[in-house]
Parts: sequence; structure tokens; C-alpha cells
Amino acid sequence: MNIITEMRKSIEALTSVKVAPQGHAFIPDESDYIRIMLVSETTFDTGLVRQSLVAGKYQIDFISRDFERTLEMEKAVWRAWQEVSHGYVGNYPVQYVDKGRVYQDFAEDEDGGFYRQMREFTLYYSDAP
Repeated sequence: MNIITEMRKSIEALTSVKVAPQGHAFIPDESDYIRIMLVSETTFDTGLVRQSLVAGKYQIDFISRDFERTLEMEKAVWRAWQEVSHGYVGNYPVQYVDKGRVYQDFAEDEDGGFYRQMREFTLYYSDAP
């Protein structure tokens, strides 16, 4: 079981939008898609005993030709994940989810362009579920 795979399943179920496979920048012929990228994965330090709990920071890009759609996708994910407390994201056990910084941009192309709502989410989970 892999946390990114389970995040991908969860996001696709919550938004009805495809998540790009790891390492792919976009999904051809899709006007809405989402990307996940691991930013950091640090061990949760209690100062006394090494634990298997990690704080995984993930950048999730919600991409669409419609700006409002990027906001809707991000809100759908946060509504579900903010309720997680010793629960699951997909089928992966997660202690807690926090949301962090946000960034927005626009990339023009021959068909108008794509809006991106980038949000960082930090998931606290065991690295050995």
C-alpha cells in the first residue's frame, strides 16, 4: 500500500477528476486534472523515542481551464480531509491532515490557458502502515 496511490484514489473519488500519474506534468486532452508531488517527508520527532510517524508534505495542483473549477476541486478535497482524525485517506491510515500555503497562476496556450490552484497538504501517517 502506497500513500500517494491512496491519495490519488481519494482525490479522484472526491472530485471526479483524473490525477496525473507520478512524474507526468499533465494529462493530454483533459481540461481538468490534478497533480500530486511529494515536497518533504520528515520523521515526527518526540525528542525521546524514534517513531514511525511522519509528516508528509504534498503539493497538490488543481488545474482547469475554468478558474472557479480549480477552487471547487480544492474545496472538495479539503472538506473531506479536514475531518480525518485517526482515519483514512483512501485506504491508508492517517492520523491528521493539515493544509498549508496556497499559490495560484495561469498558463496561456493556443486554446486560452489553464488556471492552477496549488495547495500544500501535510498528512501525518506511519511510514509502515
